[in-house]
Amino acid sequence: MVSLLALCALAPSRLTVGTNWGGEESLHYTSKADEIDESRRQKLFFRVTGKEDDLWVVQTQVTLLESKVGGVLMPPPPYKDPTISKAWLSPEGTLLYEDPFDHGTFELDRLIAMWLPANLPDEWTLDLSTTVEKQVTKGVAKLTSFGQPSGTSRGYRLTFTSGGDAPQMSATGVLWFDAGDGRLLSAQIEAKDALLPGSTERAHVTLAYRDSRTK
Repeated sequence: MVSLLALCALAPSRLTVGTNWGGEESLHYTSKADEIDESRRQKLFFRVTGKEDDLWVVQTQVTLLESKVGGVLMPPPPYKDPTISKAWLSPEGTLLYEDPFDHGTFELDRLIAMWLPANLPDEWTLDLSTTVEKQVTKGVAKLTSFGQPSGTSRGYRLTFTSGGDAPQMSATGVLWFDAGDGRLLSAQIEAKDALLPGSTERAHVTLAYRDSRTK
C-alpha cells in the first residue's frame, strides 16, 4: 500500500508492537483574507498494533475536547467516543499515510509524528515524501538541536518545507523529545498555507502538543 520515495537511515526503531503514547493537541486556524478563525482542542492516543511491509501499523484515537469559531465556544458534539483511524509509520516513526485520508489533517499530523533517534544527533533530516496509491505527498523536515540538554529531554528547532506546486505548506517550531525513549514531549509549531481539514482553503495554523506524561 505504501512505498517510500526516500527514507533516512537512522538508528534502530524506537517502536515495537504494543508501544503506545498520547497527549493533548491544540490547533488554531486563522486567515484574515478568508475570515477564518477556528480552534480546537483534542486528546490523542496512539498504539502500535502490528507491522505491514516493514511499516508500523498504528491505531489512532482522537477525542474532541473543545472547539471555537470566532472565539465563540461551540456546543459539545453529541458523541463522546473517540474517532478511530489507522495510520502507517516508517520504521523510524514518521507518518506516511492515514485511513481515512484527509490531506489537511495529514499535513499537520506528520509534524508531530516524529521520534528522536537513539544516537541523539545534533541535527538530522527526514524526507517525508511518499506515494500512496494515487496520493503523493512531498516534504522535508530538518531538526537542529539548541541550547544545553535539560535533564533527560532534548530540544530541537524544526523547519519543514513541502515540495510541489504553490501554494504549499511550510512550518517552523520547537520540539522537545525524551532522550530515553525518544517520544515527543511537547511541540510549538507555526504553519503557513496549511490546508484546512476537509476543505480546499488554506490558513495560518498554530499547533501546540503536550505528551500526557508531561506536567
